[in-house]
Amino acid sequence: MVTYMAELLDKGLPSMQQPLLQIIYSLLSHMDLAAIQVKSFNVEVLKTIEKFVH
Repeated sequence: MVTYMAELLDKGLPSMQQPLLQIIYSLLSHMDLAAIQVKSFNVEVLKTIEKFVH
């Protein structure tokens, strides 16, 4: 789900960036990050999100 949201963030309309970042933040804050496999949450997703976080 986070991967899909990051893709929308990267390729979607600029007006959708803030709502998508809020959704991504909400998803990440409610996930058990210790249980996530590194492969499933790859570096490309983080790089995409990083471009839009100021």
